[in-house]
Amino acid sequence: MIETSFIPVDRTKGTASFRLRTLKRSPKNQSPLFPSQPHSLLPPPNMAAHRRITLVLDVDETLVHSSFTPQPDIQYDKELMVTYNYKLYTIYVRYRPYLHEFLRFVSERFETVIFTASLCAYCDPLIDAIDENGILGNLRLFREHCTLRSNSYIKDLFLLGRDLGRIAIIDNSPTAYLFQQRNAIPIKSWFGDPNDQ
Repeated sequence: MIETSFIPVDRTKGTASFRLRTLKRSPKNQSPLFPSQPHSLLPPPNMAAHRRITLVLDVDETLVHSSFTPQPDIQYDKELMVTYNYKLYTIYVRYRPYLHEFLRFVSERFETVIFTASLCAYCDPLIDAIDENGILGNLRLFREHCTLRSNSYIKDLFLLGRDLGRIAIIDNSPTAYLFQQRNAIPIKSWFGDPNDQ
């Protein structure tokens, strides 16, 4: 379930107000790696998207749960055949409950960007399968667009070429939005619970 608050309760420190005070004292969101505006990972926004907030969506454990090994008692929404390093893999995919309703909702209201730390060879056909009608558009970024630091893939929103004040990211991994924590809408990791809402 997507958390409705931009400022999650920090149970180790007490309240959401503590987190708000901490965020206000922290420096502004910016990339620690690039002192000036680099070449954007995204094309310039079209006129329709120009006024919209940019919503960045993670994929694995946010929108779907995937596995190389099927479980006998589980029904999968999709089986993907993916070639990587000249080998063919079957990937079994389950969609998070209400996935298509959510994607339809956000596609009507936001400039939607898929940004995953997964490989393009897997995630590009997966998004094609999820978004058969193309409502999300074609703004997709993959592992090769992430910034690698200390063996972690970080999604540097500064590199999107959009106003950081008008970007939000929904991701289950705090490491993914490490550089721009103020832009994050944290979400619980989803591993296949059919009762998730």
